[in-house]
Amino acid sequence: MKSKILLIIWVLSLSVIFSCKKSDNTNNNNNNTYTPGKITGKVTDKSTGNPIGGALIKTVPVTSIITTDADGNYSASVNGGIYQVTASKDGYVSITTSVTVNGNTATSDFQLDEPALSPGQAKIKGIIDTFDLSAYGGTCQSDGTNITLQTSFSFQTGSAYFKIYLANPTVGTIVLNGSSSSYALYSKTLYGYTRDYNSTNVSLTISSYNVSTKSIKGTLSGTLEGDGFSQQISNGEFRSVWQ
Repeated sequence: MKSKILLIIWVLSLSVIFSCKKSDNTNNNNNNTYTPGKITGKVTDKSTGNPIGGALIKTVPVTSIITTDADGNYSASVNGGIYQVTASKDGYVSITTSVTVNGNTATSDFQLDEPALSPGQAKIKGIIDTFDLSAYGGTCQSDGTNITLQTSFSFQTGSAYFKIYLANPTVGTIVLNGSSSSYALYSKTLYGYTRDYNSTNVSLTISSYNVSTKSIKGTLSGTLEGDGFSQQISNGEFRSVWQ
C-alpha cells in the first residue's frame, strides 16, 4: 500500500514538472513569434509644428537610446516585440506611446508641448550672442496696455539680460527699430563693462494675444546693434502669462 502511494505521488510530480515545462515553452514560442524590425518617427513642437532636434528617444524594453536629428527624425532597429517609446526634451513635457514591432517598421510620431506657465512667468527661446535663451527663466509684466518680457542670467565673467517691450500689442508682424515704440534690448555686462544692443531691424510676429487668458505668444528674429557691434537673434520664440 505504501509503495502504491509513493508511485502515485511520483506520477503526480512528473505531471506537474511536464506541465510547467510546457507552459514555459509556450511563453518562449509566443516571444519568438515577433520578428525584428524598426521604430521610426518624428518629434515636433505642438504649438509651432517645428521639428525638435536633439530630443531623446527611449524604448522599454531598452534596446537603444537615440536622439532626433536636426529635422526631428529618428530611427532604431529593434528585436520584435511590444515597446513603450518615450520622447523627451528639456523644456517640454515627455510623451510615451506603445508600438508593436513584428517584422515591420512601426511609426511613432510625437508632438511635444511646453509646460504651462504660471502668472508672471515668461519663456524666451532663441540664440543670441553665445547663449541659448531657452536655458533661462523669464518674467512677464503688464500695466494693462503694455507688456514687458525679460530673461536674465549670469555667467563666469559677467551677466546679461534680454528684454522685449511691446507697446499696445496686437496680433501681426511689426519691425522693431528706432521708429517703433516697441523694442528689443540685449544688455551684457562683461568684466564690469556694460554694452547695450538695441533693436535696429528685428522682425517680431505676435501669433496669439489673449487679454482674457492674459497670455501672448510669438516669434522674432533680426539684428541688435550697439557701440559698433551687432548681435543676431535666431530661432527666437516667446510666450508668457501675466498677472
